[in-house]
Amino acid sequence: MAFMARSLVAACALGLLHVGRAVTPVEKVIELLEKLEAQTEEEGKQEAAAYDKYACFCKEQVDEKQYQIEKSRAKIKKLDAEIGKLVSEITKLDQDIGELFHKIGGLEFDMSEAQRVRNFEHADYVAREADAAGAIDACKRAIAMLKASKAAMAGKTELEALVQVGAVAKVAVSMAIQLNLSGERLRSILDLAHQQPGEAAQYKYHSNHIIATLTDLLASFKGMKAQMDQDEFGAKAMYDKRRLAMKNEMQFSAKAMYDK
Repeated sequence: MAFMARSLVAACALGLLHVGRAVTPVEKVIELLEKLEAQTEEEGKQEAAAYDKYACFCKEQVDEKQYQIEKSRAKIKKLDAEIGKLVSEITKLDQDIGELFHKIGGLEFDMSEAQRVRNFEHADYVAREADAAGAIDACKRAIAMLKASKAAMAGKTELEALVQVGAVAKVAVSMAIQLNLSGERLRSILDLAHQQPGEAAQYKYHSNHIIATLTDLLASFKGMKAQMDQDEFGAKAMYDKRRLAMKNEMQFSAKAMYDK
């Protein structure tokens, strides 16, 4: 358009050389065309400036978007790494919890088994303690009867003492291993166990020896019972200590599991 305007202006200028300096309609047209050219050039400059500004804006937008994309990618990469780390930690925690759960189950089984063994041991102690207590009581009564028969010299009291001595002797024989009886002591006790009621007269002459034997047995019974009591006390103390240790370990394991 600018080229056509310039051509038209040139043609009109050549025409004015022939017609003189009077203002003609053509000159008016030329003047308008020059104004149009100036206006067109100005508009072109404005459009070019607007385009440059828009192009700059677009470039800034592209740069900003690219920066945000790269920033987002870096963030995604970082988050992926964190997620991977968390997944590994969760896997490890699941494994730890499984091990703690298994450990607690094992401790519960151990406690149950320890309780079962302890119940058996205590029941055995109760039975043996009752036997020992009964033997001690029988021994005391036999000694008392023998002493009474010595005072009475003969008769029913002596026969009753014989029966009581025989009963004590049989109990002693049944506990020979527990009493750790020697061969000689065991034979002496066996002699007492096999006496017949008709042989009561022999007890009259050997009562001191029999009383001494029974007194020795009484001491053995008491020693055996004292050892039983001591063993029971030690076994219970050991069980209580072990049970407390297992219970504490269970509590610590449960707390560790719930804290995971």
